[in-house]
Amino acid sequence: MDENSDNLCDLCGYEASAPVTPVGPDETTEPAQPVDPEGTAAPGTDPVEPITDEAGTTAPAGETKEFTLGDVDMDGKIKAIDARIALRASARLEQLTDIQLVLADIDENGKLKAGDARSILRIAARLDPKPVKVVYVTE
Repeated sequence: MDENSDNLCDLCGYEASAPVTPVGPDETTEPAQPVDPEGTAAPGTDPVEPITDEAGTTAPAGETKEFTLGDVDMDGKIKAIDARIALRASARLEQLTDIQLVLADIDENGKLKAGDARSILRIAARLDPKPVKVVYVTE
């Protein structure tokens, strides 16, 4: 192994500028709970209070995460890597989770095609507007 092997992605061989830390489905991290200045729970973190996005869609109560269509790697941003993941999945070179499939299907036709990856790339390059649809995931 060469000295830069820690900078290579195990899945795609992409060489990163910093060491790559693999995160698998068995590893979990606890997200920080937002609080308001008075020290009480922020809106949407109370299990009784539903979360509502700008479009008026209400998420189920409980532990909820919010993702925008096109954010296939679920890091909170739509980037070229999301398009790459979608393109590889459309060519059956990569397996996605059910949630990732929903996020990658940008035209919401129930099929993941190269056109979805193209749309995600155009959004990442700011040639097309960011989707307003949000997908809520409860755990």
